Amino acid sequence: MTGTAYGEVGFCAPGADPEPKHFCPGCGKALPFYPRYPWYFCEGCLTEAEDGDGYRLEFANVDLSGGFQWRRAGSPDWQVDGELCCLLRGRPVVVGEARMGGIVAQPIDSSAVWASPDPDRRLRDVTRRQRR
Repeated sequence: MTGTAYGEVGFCAPGADPEPKHFCPGCGKALPFYPRYPWYFCEGCLTEAEDGDGYRLEFANVDLSGGFQWRRAGSPDWQVDGELCCLLRGRPVVVGEARMGGIVAQPIDSSAVWASPDPDRRLRDVTRRQRR
């Protein structure tokens, strides 16, 4: 889980084991294990997230109360969504707000169910190339 402009918050989350027992699925970096996010990517790998057109993406909390927003790197316009499906090293991932603040990204399992039990959750998929 990554911090945002509001500070690093991921490593003080309840239930976190301070001993590295998890390895980033992108680069193999040793990280603390979080039962809620068993396959999360490290902050370094998250900076490599892209949309289907190859544009790098940036993520942040909306404000101090949380929320999730994203944009193409360098764009002034932030998009507010519940979660975002994008690509990390060519692999589909879901990025969203972590429970105790910050941003978290996890790989999408090929058997993942896309139907959300929460009708208010907004998932945007930017893994496909946009028509020009």
